[in-house]
Amino acid sequence: PSAADVIGTGSTPTLRLIATPNPAVHFSRFDVRGVDPGVPLYLRIADTSGRTIRSVVTTGPASVVWDLKDTGNALVPNGIYRVRAEGAGVEESARILVLR
Repeated sequence: PSAADVIGTGSTPTLRLIATPNPAVHFSRFDVRGVDPGVPLYLRIADTSGRTIRSVVTTGPASVVWDLKDTGNALVPNGIYRVRAEGAGVEESARILVLR
């Protein structure tokens, strides 16, 4: 599994983003923790050029399953993708390797 942590200080929340499985073959699940229930979370999946492939708005804490498809419902090609989670004034990112 791939895990990335931001360590908060003082009153700053701590956001934790875990992406599994990694590498992803059929899907990837993003678990976002460290925010209070109901706090808006914004997840953005981008390719290596920074182009947004897919985005999701949900509330935290959350588990989001990515079916390895873009916003047009087409399977993304093999490669490295970055998922960024933002919420409660903090953000975290992780890399996902897609291999079929």
